[in-house]
Amino acid sequence: MEGISNPHDRLFKEIWSDRDVATDFLNRYLPADVRAVIQTDTLEICKDSFIQADLREYFSDLLYRVSIHDRSGYLYLLLEHKSWPPVLTALQLLGYIKGIWELHLKQATLPLPVVIPIVLYHGRDIWHAPLMLSGLLGKELIEKKTGMAYIETVLRYIFHTVEGMSVDELKPVVEQNLSIEKGGLIMTLAEKIRDEGIQQGIQMGVQQGVQQGLLEGIEALLEIKFGERGLKLVPVIGKILDTDRLRRIKEAIKVSREVQDVENVIWH
Repeated sequence: MEGISNPHDRLFKEIWSDRDVATDFLNRYLPADVRAVIQTDTLEICKDSFIQADLREYFSDLLYRVSIHDRSGYLYLLLEHKSWPPVLTALQLLGYIKGIWELHLKQATLPLPVVIPIVLYHGRDIWHAPLMLSGLLGKELIEKKTGMAYIETVLRYIFHTVEGMSVDELKPVVEQNLSIEKGGLIMTLAEKIRDEGIQQGIQMGVQQGVQQGLLEGIEALLEIKFGERGLKLVPVIGKILDTDRLRRIKEAIKVSREVQDVENVIWH
């Protein structure tokens, strides 16, 4: 472990590296439902730190290995030296948990262990930062009332943002991490979202086909009626996506005697 120059960090690690102190604290202050699944008599102190060098003035951390539900897991203790709660603490913890999992994978294999983060805050202000990562997400996800509604939103996000993502590519990830029953529900939902996307693509294709047909007809009419002067309007008309508006322009060309008459329809 690197030398400790921060006095807060030195005191924190001196106290919390004492197994009896840490065990007593956990037994006293952890929520009852969390304490019920942790076997504090298995607590082991790890020497790994996950705080970036430029943040060690503000944070200290300790990692404990412990049995959680009779499986090896971790408790991650983060001490906040600042006098106010940083808004992004939940996101910061996610980064540290990812680091713990990466360390685990260097020494073992899947499944990943449970990591329970604990933040010690001693500022004067009341803690007002989000307690959960979901508090940093948009309302679309937060307002979902069921787990499946939440998962559906995440799947829609994946299919709309990850280029080339297919249901077949998603399947092994789901099968590896979920039970057959839950995995089957998610795959059914994923296929439904995919099919909706295909249908939307068909509808978009039909719309684009109608638009293209109207543009080709307009260009032909402009050339027949007004020659080169009429064709100068094609680039402007080509930017119009509204098929109803294109139809009005096409009908106007049929009855117009001058290019200016068509221009008036385009610009109004």
